[in-house]
This record gives sequence, C-alpha cells and structure tokens, in this order.
Amino acid sequence: MSKTKIKVHSAASVLERMREKLDLIRQRAYERFQTREPGSFESEIDDWLAAEREIDGLGAVTLRATDRGFEIDAALPGMDAESVRIEATADDLLITAQRNEDPPGKDGAFTFKMMRAIHFPAPIDLDHVKAEYREGHLRLKATRAVPEDGKELVTTA
Repeated sequence: MSKTKIKVHSAASVLERMREKLDLIRQRAYERFQTREPGSFESEIDDWLAAEREIDGLGAVTLRATDRGFEIDAALPGMDAESVRIEATADDLLITAQRNEDPPGKDGAFTFKMMRAIHFPAPIDLDHVKAEYREGHLRLKATRAVPEDGKELVTTA
C-alpha cells in the first residue's frame, strides 16, 4: 500500500475542538448509561471511561524532538486516509479520524471517531509541517520556528 500525503490545516486554536471532544465523550457516556442492563455492576465512572476509550481511541502516539524540529508517529488502526484530518497551531496539533462500521448482528451502523491533541515543547513553523499516512500509521514532521530575532532557542534539561 502506498503512502498518502495528508494536508495539515492551520488553526487559530484547538480548544474549541477539544470542547467538542468532551461533548462527544459526555454524550456517549450518557448513551451507555441509558442502555445499561438493570442490575449491572457498572457505574457512571465506568460509562465515562469506556466512552473516553471509544472517542479517544487513537493508538500509541510518540513525539520526538529532532535537531530541526519534531516528529510524531501515531497509530490510527482501521482508519482511511481520507478521514484523517490534522489541524495545527504554532504550539499544538490536533489529529482526528473516523470510520463508519455496520457490524453484522448489530442494530444499525455507527461512527467510530478518534481525536488526540499534542502540545509541542517549542513553537513550530506552520509552513514546514508535512504528514504522511500509510497502513494505519501517521508520520508527521514539523520544523521548529525560528524566533523573529533569528537566534536559535537553546533548551537544556
């Protein structure tokens, strides 16, 4: 299977999208609560945690610092490249994806959504962000932003 280039969209803020994610989790937890079997040993917190796993279902995500910037590797199992969306600010990155499923024996189709926000330790240059997707694996490279005075930022641990 070939690699697919994914467009990175510039965003003013990822906060609104994170609020949307929280609303999705809240809605899904309530749906689980309403369909829970009478006498079930599950609690409201179990509904919430299960909803979080369903909504925030991204696999492993790794952020690595390089000499020039940052690399992100993210597992997006079962997602089509067309459904992957990346939004970025100079400080944050938001990865979203979804897939529709209609499992046999289940009552109707449903949409499985994934969302993950990543905060960069230093600002990035939005004009130099590239992402590729291949067989459930997203790789993103972002160049560190150069300060207006042109001097490199030096960070120490």
